[in-house]
Amino acid sequence: MSEKKPVPMSAVPQRPRCPVCGMPTYSRSGTHPQCMQASNDRLVRAAAKAPPPAPTAGA
Repeated sequence: MSEKKPVPMSAVPQRPRCPVCGMPTYSRSGTHPQCMQASNDRLVRAAAKAPPPAPTAGA
C-alpha cells in the first residue's frame, strides 16, 4: 500500500485562461489561435469603419 497522501486540488497548477473566451488554454501566448484571429478581425473591422482623420489647420 502506498504511503503517499493524495494531492489536494488547490495544489494542482491551473492552466492559464484565454483572455478572449475565458477557457483554459495550452498555447504559449495564453490565447487560443482562433480567439486571437477573431480579436484581430474585430480590430480591423473597427479601423475600417472609423472616419478618416480631420485635416489639421495651418499646414
